[in-house]
Formats: sequence, C-alpha cells, structure tokens
Amino acid sequence: PELSVYLTPTQVCPGERLRARVVLVSRSETPFDKIDVVLVGKEARYESTSGSGESTTAHYHRREVLRLGVSFPPGVLMPGQWEREVTFDIPRDAPPTYKSPLATIEYTLEVHVHIPWWPDRRESYTVPVQALAVDPGPPRPQIFTTQAGENRGDAPVLELSLEDDRLRLGGTLAGAVAVTGLRGRRLRRIEIVCVTVETALVKSSAGPRDVNRQTWVIHK
Repeated sequence: PELSVYLTPTQVCPGERLRARVVLVSRSETPFDKIDVVLVGKEARYESTSGSGESTTAHYHRREVLRLGVSFPPGVLMPGQWEREVTFDIPRDAPPTYKSPLATIEYTLEVHVHIPWWPDRRESYTVPVQALAVDPGPPRPQIFTTQAGENRGDAPVLELSLEDDRLRLGGTLAGAVAVTGLRGRRLRRIEIVCVTVETALVKSSAGPRDVNRQTWVIHK
C-alpha cells in the first residue's frame, strides 16, 4: 500500500500536542497483523578514548528520551483509502532537537504495517521539536569580580558587568569590562570569550565539553 503522513503542526514544542494523520492507499485486499505508529526520540553521544600508543577508540552512547505510540489491531485493507489520526502529547521536559559535533537529539515518526507473507510497509519521518519559548521576565543585571574579600593584593582585579545574566538565542550580550590595580603594568589586549558547554543527557565518562567558542577583542 501507498503510505502518506500529514503532521499538524509541522514543528512542535515540548508541552504541545502533535497530530499525525496516517493515510494508506491499497489497490487490493491486503490483510495486516497490526499497524504501529510510534514517535521515538533518541540521543546519541560520541566519545573518543585514547588507547596504547597513538590509537584511539570511538564509542557511541545511545538512549531513548521518548517513546509514544499506538498499535491498530489486525484487519484487512480494502481497495481504496484507510485513514487514521494519532495524537502525541509531547512532555514539557522533552529535550528539543539538537545537533553538535559530539551529540545529537532527534525525533522520528515510524509507521510499520505488518503484512503476513509479504514484505512489510514501513517508513520513518523526521519530526523537529523546537525549544520551548518562555518569557524570561525583566533583565537581571549581574556583576562578576576576581577580587576576593576586602584585600585586593598585588594581582589586577577584573570586573565584568552584564545587563542581563541570561543570553537568548539570537540575542545580544551587553555589558562592560573594567581592569583595576594594574600598578604600572601595561595591557596588551582584553578578550571576551563566550563558550558553549555541552553536557550529555546520557551517562558517560566524558563529562561536559566545549563545542563552540566565540572570541571578541575589546582592547588591543
């Protein structure tokens, strides 16, 4: 049978409902043992470990973060169209679709028509799950300093002030940097570095890793 799947919405967020309309078109009577419609979310984490000498070993840690599904009982597809709608309530704590050089989180909708004495009909479709949009509220100014206590000591003191200590995707990082206590020392350059740290959901020995690093020179 010909298989088509229509998703509403085409992109879903955690806490929302996904509707999948499954349409099978058969040209003849086709018995089936069951029809499975399953939404599966998987996380894969890549690790490389050094062995003896210069050899390295690659490992992939995988786990399911979500599995929701419906099975339709045995029946017969008559000539024409068979149509059913399935709904999936995406948990609010479900992680969004994600991809980096070290890890991926992806969701697929799998449709499997079990046909006796004949090759099964099965397909998989990618389902994007977006990050949940939330209202962050008013800005939260924050000041960071390297000075510990009232005693400054001989080392220069670095201070960073941010207009908001939360950085939105696609947003702007705004603030100021101050260096005091130079005691005649000269500055060659000051850099601001924004590092993206990735922590795996799946248990592994690798721990958090830097997956992106953006550097801005604000004084030279």
